[in-house]
Amino acid sequence: MHLRYYTDEKNDKLLGVSLSRTNAERQSIVHNYQKLFNKSILNEIQDADLQSVRLFLQDLLTEASMLLAVELNKTTTMLDLQSVTSILIDFWGDEFNQTFCFCYLDANKSIWRHTNNSFGVTVKHILQCTVGRRKRELKIDGSISGRGVKPIVNTVLVTKIRHIITRKLVSKEDISQSSSGRFCLLNPFELKMLNKQFKEVNVFVECFHYVYFNQHITTVLFKLRCDW
Repeated sequence: MHLRYYTDEKNDKLLGVSLSRTNAERQSIVHNYQKLFNKSILNEIQDADLQSVRLFLQDLLTEASMLLAVELNKTTTMLDLQSVTSILIDFWGDEFNQTFCFCYLDANKSIWRHTNNSFGVTVKHILQCTVGRRKRELKIDGSISGRGVKPIVNTVLVTKIRHIITRKLVSKEDISQSSSGRFCLLNPFELKMLNKQFKEVNVFVECFHYVYFNQHITTVLFKLRCDW
């Protein structure tokens, strides 16, 4: 009974520390524990009674980019493009770099090659371009969530892209390949403005997605417009 109480108390303390720290702080604890005691702190949770508690603590103490890489490879293999897009468009700056490396280690191939094989080259180009653009930008929480920050919209760029797409639509040209690079240049507010401009001329962006794009491309563009 005394051993059981000690184990529960140890797990409670470990859980309390883990929940009160950021991911970076948790990883620092993991690395320092390994350095000081020459063993993994994950070994300390093996005595947890409930499997769910063990898994929860293990996830808290595991490198976040590693978890994201496993999830990204899994959802790509399952052809769950909505989840793949949701994960990829949430990276800012250099956040993607480590996940990219773990993706290769987990699946023994690049996530872009994996994406290309699962969803096609156009979808890969849109996502790759979007991730690449966000690497060069700073994350502005207020702008994305709309809390007191006026969204930055390049109306000239939006109008230019609308004219290009409209001309291609009128000529019945396949725009899926040629327009993929243009869509990823727009932030969510600009995508909404583009959608509004098409609605004003009775051409819904969603409609021509289904006519001219395959279902995979439609899914990506809808996520980019709605979920950022």
